[in-house]
Amino acid sequence: MTRLEYLKKCITSQRIIENKNWYISCFAIPLLREDTSWQNNPVLYNIVTKIDGLYYIDVDEAGNWILVKIDDYKPDTPLFDFQELIEVDSSWLPTIKTKQETKIGVLIINALCLYPALGTKLDYLNKSIKIEEVETILVSRVKNDDEAGSNDITVKEMINCINRFTFLVNLSTLINIAATPKAITPPPNIKEIRNKLIKEYEGQLNDPVKLVELETRLNAIDKEYLADDPAANKIFNRKSKTARKKMFLIYGETKDFVSGSNNFVLPALSDGVDTSPENFPLYINDLRYGSFSRGTSTQLSGYAYKVLQRSLSGLSISKEPCDTTRGLKRHITKSNFNKLVNRYIKDGGWKLISTIDEAREYIDKTVEIRSTMYCTSPGNTVCYKCMSENYKNVPNGITNLAASISDTLMNLFLKLMHGTTSEVTDIKMEDLIS
Repeated sequence: MTRLEYLKKCITSQRIIENKNWYISCFAIPLLREDTSWQNNPVLYNIVTKIDGLYYIDVDEAGNWILVKIDDYKPDTPLFDFQELIEVDSSWLPTIKTKQETKIGVLIINALCLYPALGTKLDYLNKSIKIEEVETILVSRVKNDDEAGSNDITVKEMINCINRFTFLVNLSTLINIAATPKAITPPPNIKEIRNKLIKEYEGQLNDPVKLVELETRLNAIDKEYLADDPAANKIFNRKSKTARKKMFLIYGETKDFVSGSNNFVLPALSDGVDTSPENFPLYINDLRYGSFSRGTSTQLSGYAYKVLQRSLSGLSISKEPCDTTRGLKRHITKSNFNKLVNRYIKDGGWKLISTIDEAREYIDKTVEIRSTMYCTSPGNTVCYKCMSENYKNVPNGITNLAASISDTLMNLFLKLMHGTTSEVTDIKMEDLIS
């Protein structure tokens, strides 16, 4: 029996891939030793080690437990690698329509999380799967259980899918990269490069545009250094990059309680804290400002929540569509096209965008979206078509929208604790007057 023949048995049976121990046996380097403990509690397709290699538990025609050797296993290596490319077809999973190459990790997520929960309602996702993309798909297609059609995703199926994704947390110690040499070290000679650039910008750094320009050049050097680093590519987010910039490149702009102040520290934290009278107060004020924002300023988002709830609590969402003929014009880009799902746009008449694929067709186009701004629903109501198809049977849904606004404010104040990032953008005159 070959490795891939064994893997196919596990994928098609599905039962064994819901077992955490199976991943440890297959994706870590096993210690080859005589293991007889399986006889006390045999589990179909579980891995068993012997001195001469790996075996798996199977059942013969008479119903007896037997061991089958995996012939092409190479000692001192994992049996499988999540990044390994293999060829699959519909005999592996019903959602695979054509023969194609896929990574073992992608195959497992489809077989463990998507197919058991959603069946064939969702085609095989043959790409790096991000939870945000899965959530977007679910949100765009989920319907109440009593309203769902044959191709719709029910609430029960959505919950099952999400619960299955939480299983992957069990594998974090096996597959997550905690650190790499590059992730915890600065680029070579970065201190000399920074000092050279600081001399180039001497006398100009009180201009925030020049300070951002300096930071951008340093970040570009760091990005090149980390280009092939797995930790940087898989784990680093905006918060991580801001912290890394302060640690290794340049501390940069600091915050304090004086509006409009332009303070910055040039040395990075890895150079040691500068205790000079000019810079040490800047560190302290930066810490105090972040702590104050996280601890005290968040009360402003709570206050905003109460104001919004009081002002909107008299509004309800009507199940009867209004007769408006006017919408709000919006330019659709790659960053916002998913917000079109379950909204109505003007295309001759009002057209409902039901899927993410339909929404994608409007990227780089300006569309007129049905909006509550022009809703003609009578009294203190807005119709669900001007809101979103998601609110068809949610008369009190406006309070949820109000809460989401205050939630944005909450995140804003919480994130100030982790530092800020300054960027430069071009402002065109027509943007200011149109």
